[in-house]
Order: sequence, then C-alpha cells, then structure tokens
Amino acid sequence: MRFAWAEFRRLRILENARVEPSPQSNLITGPNGSGKSTLLEGLQVLGTLRSFRTHRLSELIRTGESGFTVAGELQSSAGESLRLNFERRRSAGRISLGGKAVQSASEIVRRVPIVVISPQAHLLLEGGPNERRRLLEWSLFHVEPSYLGHWHAYHRALRQRNVSLRRQAAARLLATWERELALHGAALHGARASAITQLEAALGRQLGALGTQPLTLRYACGWDETRGLAEQLERDREDDLRLGYTRSGPHRADVLLLSEGKPANRFLSRGQAKLTVTALLLAHADFIEAEMGERPVLLVDDFPAELDAARAAQLAGVLVARGGQVFVTATSPEQLPSWPGRATALFHVKQGAIGKAV
Repeated sequence: MRFAWAEFRRLRILENARVEPSPQSNLITGPNGSGKSTLLEGLQVLGTLRSFRTHRLSELIRTGESGFTVAGELQSSAGESLRLNFERRRSAGRISLGGKAVQSASEIVRRVPIVVISPQAHLLLEGGPNERRRLLEWSLFHVEPSYLGHWHAYHRALRQRNVSLRRQAAARLLATWERELALHGAALHGARASAITQLEAALGRQLGALGTQPLTLRYACGWDETRGLAEQLERDREDDLRLGYTRSGPHRADVLLLSEGKPANRFLSRGQAKLTVTALLLAHADFIEAEMGERPVLLVDDFPAELDAARAAQLAGVLVARGGQVFVTATSPEQLPSWPGRATALFHVKQGAIGKAV
C-alpha cells in the first residue's frame, strides 16, 4: 500500500497543502512547529481516522476555522486505487471512499494499513496495559474480519454488566451478561493468543536486525487462566457487586515485554528503548503484511530522537530494506543518515508550506 498523493486543508498549520510522495522513502525536514508532524497526522487520519498526537480530531482544526479536510489516493500492491476523503467539523465527521459515503470507519481501517512510530510510542514500554492491548487489537482489526464484531459485542455486554453491578441487580440478570462476556471474550482471547505467537516471532527478527537484546512477549489474558471466563465472572460476582465494576476479562489483558522474565523497561537505556519499541511496531507491521498481503505505510516522526549516528544509520537501513513506503521527519537533513536507496524524495516544510527539494 502506498500514497500516490494527499491534500490537507485547514489542518493545524497546513492551510492548503499537497504532497506527491515517492513510493519508497520520503524525508521531511523543517524547524519545530513548521508542520512536519501535522503532515504525518494527516496521512494517518486519512487511513485510520486517528491521530498519534491527540484523541480528539477536533483539535486538528486550524485556529479560526470550522473544520478540516484531508483527501488522497492510495494504491494497493495489486494495483487497486482507493480515493479517500475525510471532512471533520467540530461536532462530526464525514468519510467517503471513491466518492461514496462510508458509514463505518472500519470499512477504511481494514483496507488501509498504516503503522506510526512516534515519540509517544514509548508508552508501549512505560505506560499501562491499555497502549499494548490497543496495539494488539489494532493488528487484529486489520486481519480478522470477525474480531471487531466480537469486540463490540463484548464491550456492550461489559457496559451492561457494570451498570447492573452498580444497581445491585439480581444474580439472574448478571448471569445473562456474564454468558455474553464469556462467549465473545473467548473469541477475543483465542484471536489474541494466536496473534501473540506470530508477533513474538516477528519481534525476534526485528530485534536481531536492529542489533538490540532479545525479548519475549507474554500475553496476560485478564483473568485466572486455570479457569474459564464464565467461571471467573461468577466467582468474582460478590466482590464486583461491592466495587461496582467488572475486574476480570479481556478488557484487563496485557502484553508484557520481558527480559529474562522481568519487565524490559527496567533495563533499557533511552536509545535501546526507542529501538525496542520500533522493533515491536515493525513486528506489528510484519504481522499485518503476512495476514493481509499488503505492506503497511510507515510514518516515523522525529526519526533521530534518542539515537546516536550509528544507531540512526542502522535503523535507516532496516526501514529501507523492508521495502514499501516510509515517511520520516527530522528538523534538518543533517540529522538524517546518508539515506540508502535511490527512490528517495526530500521535502522541506516551512510555516505550513510543503516544498519538494528532490
């Protein structure tokens, strides 16, 4: 998958900008606050309706404007062309694919694989389980058509059980929601456990390529694995009634990165942590490609941060060797290693204007 072109209107500092990138490496430089990260945000929003910088897309609207628009064309490895348009007002958004309105974001997400490596990615190591669980789920949203349906059904039942707990509902009603949680929770757990096996193998390859220490992935399912979820929920019922929420289930799962059985973030320097998180995200991209048959677009914000020259050059080599389209930002060309490969485009961003230098 690759972007053939993209346009951004009233998107933060980008008032009216267009980019026609290389199908391979795209190096984007410019001073802080010039719009480099916003360009990557626009590409991510176009393919996933998400931003790596904020959970509120309304924050991307240029100051003084009522909304923003991102549009573009993507081409698949099979030659299929996808024209996307996303218009966001302060209260709502509107998506179209090939000129036709799209009712569900999942219709876009399943078809446009994008992986973002940003400074915020350190939360995969240092943050709570939500970030790691979200990455695992994002992998499965792309490659397992039934996963999203089970996810919605599980969380709908979870909300209903929690409401029932707070209202001190009868055991019969709680048991109804517990059956739903057990049914859909089993489907989520099975898909996740299978994905972890593939992700761990891909992670090992990427850690080796980046020359960093080996790690293991362990999936903690969110309840006592020696019993089924239905049994666990029934055992928890009395305490859950007292607390007013459901303590066990896939919504409490975690993906642990371990070094010799201990949390990896305790032993890694800042540079090693960045490479480890990058390896995990590249493993995520490998998993999507293996299952979907489509290579994700990579968006790498603030590429040189936390890396010395040797590590930066090594990472550049790994990104290029993967093939596919990659976008990389830095404040100046001097911060980027001598980028390998011929199909490289250099863009300079200044005060919201995007110029192509090569």
